[in-house]
Amino acid sequence: MSLRRLRFVIASCLVLACSADDSARDTAADGDDAASETDSGPTSGPTSGPTSGPSSSADGDPSSATQADADADAGSEYDIGGCDDGVDADADGICDAEDNCPDVPNGNQAITAGNDLGDACMWPNQTSFASSDPWIAAHHDDLRRMAPRFLAINFANGIGLGGNDNTDGGPLSEAELDARANAFLSAMRESSRFHGYEDAAAEPFLEPRLVDVVDLQDDNGHANSDLFPRGATDEQGRPRVGYWRLFGPEFAESLGWYDDELGRHLTLGELVARGEVHEVIMMANQVDGTPVNPIDQVTLNILEVAFVAQAYDDTLQPIEGAFVKNGIGYEQQLDENPNGPYDNSMPWSAVGRSLRIYFLNVSRGSGCLQHSLGHEFEFRYNESRIYAPGAPHHGATINPYMQPLFRAFADFDMQQRYGTSFTSLYGGGDDYSYADCNGGVCSTLVTPSGSIPDYASRCGNTHYPPGATHGYDYAPVASVPSTCESFAIDPDAAPVASDPSRWSALPVDDDCGGKFLTYWYQNMPGLGATGLDATGQPLRNWWPFMYY
Repeated sequence: MSLRRLRFVIASCLVLACSADDSARDTAADGDDAASETDSGPTSGPTSGPTSGPSSSADGDPSSATQADADADAGSEYDIGGCDDGVDADADGICDAEDNCPDVPNGNQAITAGNDLGDACMWPNQTSFASSDPWIAAHHDDLRRMAPRFLAINFANGIGLGGNDNTDGGPLSEAELDARANAFLSAMRESSRFHGYEDAAAEPFLEPRLVDVVDLQDDNGHANSDLFPRGATDEQGRPRVGYWRLFGPEFAESLGWYDDELGRHLTLGELVARGEVHEVIMMANQVDGTPVNPIDQVTLNILEVAFVAQAYDDTLQPIEGAFVKNGIGYEQQLDENPNGPYDNSMPWSAVGRSLRIYFLNVSRGSGCLQHSLGHEFEFRYNESRIYAPGAPHHGATINPYMQPLFRAFADFDMQQRYGTSFTSLYGGGDDYSYADCNGGVCSTLVTPSGSIPDYASRCGNTHYPPGATHGYDYAPVASVPSTCESFAIDPDAAPVASDPSRWSALPVDDDCGGKFLTYWYQNMPGLGATGLDATGQPLRNWWPFMYY
């Protein structure tokens, strides 16, 4: 039995509370000896039949309520309206010491199997289990934990080196694939610990879970498997990456999620709609378009993160049919011709919900996915615009709440603050220095087009930490005034000197600036932020927006 199939059996039983016989039937069908393999097991995963969402049962019977539900319905201690021996902060009749969600009233104590908090403050749950579900927006401020489900799909036939069509870096075992995916998930968990670089007790908001690793290696003699998604070719005959292929019925069989009632394998879009999958990690080798490489093996225009995102109006209500993709031109957002020149994107028609597909270059570290996610944030919250000609929201951002806040946090408002010709250091010439350095802190930014006195960074962005002299300068020598660490606490706080030692010791992979990016995320408004926005309202936790 492969690792992927074993995970299928264990995950199914955890979600659907399989009996021993159910598990045996799944195992026997595979024809291998499951007893010879071990797996720590995810808390959720693929199911062998259709499901309306995760089970709410804690005792193994998906058709029954939890004991707390039964007690509440019977008028027991859960609805007596008092708490004699402790504090009941949410006044739901359950003392905080026993309450599985002490800040949100939930007298029935409903909890989905596999969750460590009650359904009222943890997602996914028995009520809401798919991305872009309106429940997430409605309960945004109640959420204390999100446990998104990641599916990893490997196309690499080993570790290719130098951007070439080879596997000289050695083969990839199932254990290594598993470890690479989980390294990124651990980094995301760490990133969601608000001010975790200085607060050892900071709770993670994200608890990502790996539901499956689909290993599609073959022996075709190339860096990537024949199943790697190829799209239309460019004028030189090089194939683009055809993300749309991952959503077709042909690829569904490779994913291996079979629905007994439908009598077929579920497509990736169906897995997303059912809440079985919220994120995808595509593992492959980067093969450059150089003469040394076979033209049909080039991974042309592979995106660091390919995504499609639901759009929202000023009240954060979803705009029906409005979405944004990256990787294609603004004017081609609605073009979903799989044989056309704009197939380097996900088809909204096959997903209908926000989804990311991260590219993990198997020759690089997991820190590069932290980097890639940073670019996704930058596009989604700074650049993205709705394409809807003739509609009132044509050209608008897809998240009106996040755009001004993110621009300020990530220093994309330099034109507004300093009157520069560029909005961020991405556009200022990539050759910076600092002057007027007193006490080790430099207050003037020198750019190729002039100087900016009284300069202060907020938190920088994916390529430019505070004090950077060029892109990817993740250990800058210069120290500059920065309000990064106070952004989500006190907007009126005075800047303090930037200091790379604040992120250099974080327990994450540092490839592609992974340590700085983790620090960057930890300073975004998260669980525990106390600052106010421009209207005087408390800053909202930014992490739930990932799954809007």
